[in-house]
Amino acid sequence: MNGNARSSLIALVGAYMLYTAYDLFKGLNQESSMPKGLQIGFIVFFAIAGLAVIVYAAILWKKTRDNKEEEKKENDQEMK
Repeated sequence: MNGNARSSLIALVGAYMLYTAYDLFKGLNQESSMPKGLQIGFIVFFAIAGLAVIVYAAILWKKTRDNKEEEKKENDQEMK
């Protein structure tokens, strides 16, 4: 799998984690057997983890793009 596809899939996982945090936040005022503090803890966890995964995907995408540009420059120099 190339780097762009992998970073896109990783970003989708991060987006899903953010959606999970949002969904938990929407259900915060509903009655639940889980204590509110634990619910808030899971919301914070999923939000932070989702953002971290998206940032990691962006870094991975940039690194892949930079490597491709570097390879292209090297190939251009070898052709000359």
